[in-house]
Amino acid sequence: HIEIAKFAVEDMSYDPSKPSLVPELVLRKKADLDRLAAARSDRLSRNGNRKVFSKGSRVVKVRKPETYLAKEKGKLNAARRFERVKKKGLQSRKRRQGEAKTKVVDKSSGQEVASDDEVDEADTELVEIKANSLGASTVFVVRIRSSDSSTPSKVKKSLNTMRLRNAWDGVFVRVTPDTLRVLECIEPYVVYGTLREGSITELLTRRGYGKVVDTENTGKPERVPLDNVVIEDALGEATGCICVSDVVSEIMSPGENFKAVNNFLWPFRLADVDSGFEKRKLKKISNKKEDYGDKGEGMEDVLKLIM
Repeated sequence: HIEIAKFAVEDMSYDPSKPSLVPELVLRKKADLDRLAAARSDRLSRNGNRKVFSKGSRVVKVRKPETYLAKEKGKLNAARRFERVKKKGLQSRKRRQGEAKTKVVDKSSGQEVASDDEVDEADTELVEIKANSLGASTVFVVRIRSSDSSTPSKVKKSLNTMRLRNAWDGVFVRVTPDTLRVLECIEPYVVYGTLREGSITELLTRRGYGKVVDTENTGKPERVPLDNVVIEDALGEATGCICVSDVVSEIMSPGENFKAVNNFLWPFRLADVDSGFEKRKLKKISNKKEDYGDKGEGMEDVLKLIM
């Protein structure tokens, strides 16, 4: 035992010719800790002794009680309006008679000229358009507002029934007394009007998708871009529509095959009129009274903005 102790003492003795070695892992860990401490002290010197939120951290927003009261009041008013219009309809006189408006358009392009544009009067002309959809057989309906806690449940149900589940979805609707009453009930959430044959063709070509059932794999409907082959395979045998022109004709003058053709068309996904920059930074307020409702032939100008 005495010999073992002597060996241990000799082994633990300090030898200046043999410096002690520190493992590399310990050195790296110490360097990381020093770097974190330096970064923390730098943040405290710049921001003070308070919590620093990163970009990925969650920011808690505090809402005032007045916000909840205003939403509940808006929901109550919307529900009352829905029930009133459902029973009595809209009472404005322009709903019961045709209304006309005039606009200045460019002769060469056919586009409307704004009042502040400097254009020679010889190159423009005054055109009269219908301001409502009275007498139309088909209208194009676009949803312009999304649902939130202030939207009544009956309004949500009516929008879903018309296949307008998301904001800026568009569908064609056959004008009947029932569909007209539904449009009047949900008018603050939609904009609708009539389209010319050329506009419908352009809409189907640029934004048109069909509902094709995948029978081989999933058996669920798929969203497929429109072309003559897809239309003929899906509608040719049942309705006789074999190309885009046949679909346009069925929409312009709805007949017994309008329901099948309209259900085949996937709801059009259109663009928002206002950009995200205008909403977030410029605080632009949309959905004012002149932004929704029946536009008549003025729907052509709305379609140019959102297509």
